[in-house]
Amino acid sequence: MLHPSRLAGSSSKWSGILALAVILLFPTVAPAQQSVPAKKNAQPSSKIQPQYREVEELLRQGLIEQAKEKVQEELSRNPSSVEGYNLLGIIYSDQKDYANAFEAFQRALQLDPNSTRTRNNLGNVYVAQEKLGRAEKEFREVLRLDPGNRDGNYNLGLVLMAKGAPSESITHFLRVRLERGKRAFRRK
Repeated sequence: MLHPSRLAGSSSKWSGILALAVILLFPTVAPAQQSVPAKKNAQPSSKIQPQYREVEELLRQGLIEQAKEKVQEELSRNPSSVEGYNLLGIIYSDQKDYANAFEAFQRALQLDPNSTRTRNNLGNVYVAQEKLGRAEKEFREVLRLDPGNRDGNYNLGLVLMAKGAPSESITHFLRVRLERGKRAFRRK
């Protein structure tokens, strides 16, 4: 007969194995930072405002500094653009300039505190800085605002895995897969 403490340790071990199995079974889920498509032949995002489509194209071409200049020009014309600050934050994040990325995402959140896209990106900055507690808080806020948010569920699942809570992470990974299945079903 197993001692209760061994059983508890075994349960934790099995949770970790199950979480790893979930990740391996669903490999189509990619890191979820909301960034601009990197594929050269990718179609422009329908969500992006027309004035930022050129920025998206510059980013696809790897012309980061030119993209940053375009965003900054547009923000000087329209300083209340949540999307502009979000794009600027993404650019800074890609350059590993986390202080400026944080500032850009904070400006976007001042303009729209309920922007799940911005909160996901801010959470990813915290992950990059290994501030998992703050990242978890942002991803949980995303899910409070939009429980089915695919990026929020995936990102929170990753943070929970990193924090040693694999059984809780499984719930969020399964929501990602479920949401993806629902979208595929609606297209048919």
